[in-house]
Amino acid sequence: MKKIISLTAIALFLFISVNKSNAQATVPAAQALPYTQDFASLAVGTVTTYPAGWQGWQLSGSGSSGSFRTTAPTANLTMLASGSGGTGSAGVYNYTHKTGILASGSSDPSICLVVNTTGQSSVSVTCDIGTLRNPYNGSTETRRNNVELQYRLGNAVGAFTSLTGSIYRNNTTTQTTGTTPLNAIRFRFLLPAECDGQSAVQIRWVQRDSVGANSRPGFCLDNVIVCAAPTVTATVSPSCTGQKNGSVVLTISGGLAPYTVVWDTINTTGGPSYAVTAVTKTSQHPYFGVG
Repeated sequence: MKKIISLTAIALFLFISVNKSNAQATVPAAQALPYTQDFASLAVGTVTTYPAGWQGWQLSGSGSSGSFRTTAPTANLTMLASGSGGTGSAGVYNYTHKTGILASGSSDPSICLVVNTTGQSSVSVTCDIGTLRNPYNGSTETRRNNVELQYRLGNAVGAFTSLTGSIYRNNTTTQTTGTTPLNAIRFRFLLPAECDGQSAVQIRWVQRDSVGANSRPGFCLDNVIVCAAPTVTATVSPSCTGQKNGSVVLTISGGLAPYTVVWDTINTTGGPSYAVTAVTKTSQHPYFGVG
């Protein structure tokens, strides 16, 4: 008996095969420092275009893991539109003025930013991380997951190194609607010295299963700043000791201008030392350098 296979079935098979072989991860172009991203381009929930330097990745089609995956991404992920606390499917989302990731039993997404640190040292990453979806109810939904920051040198696809061990975990407050972050926290981390002076440093945010069961939380990311620490130098007049009156002129460079200056408690005894911290202009974008 002869079996007849339609041309349509053959074409469909070839289409699936070709697309599967092309489903590989790519590294976006490195962005110059200082770099800031408040995801203003995601003002409308229907936008699915990543800002320059960003890319969503699939880490594994086997789903979320009990440990942070450091392996190379397996494929690019398109940004999904109109994400909210009510969105339960896995992926990288436009959460309106924020981006974020939601994992499942068959998908482990992450999101990456690439920066150029040439001529820069003491580079730090500042970001806001919050919970966008939290099905936790203490009985049928008890899942709590963790978020980590990882890095990799160069512009090739490859394995990553975890920075801290874990930087964030969803709490036990239920949220299954809206796009307002729950328990949003600002973090700032100094990248290792090996990240200094590199034409490309990949930074990615990943998640893992921690405790509990059933539906997973979705995490959001906002207000990302990557820049080198500012340098603070001081000119003291008069320079001799034993003087009660004088002035200190500060010169601040690098970091992310404009700056304000915060002194320590005024030392009225005349020495021997003072401390000052240079920060950015607003509390929304804190960046620190000590001199």
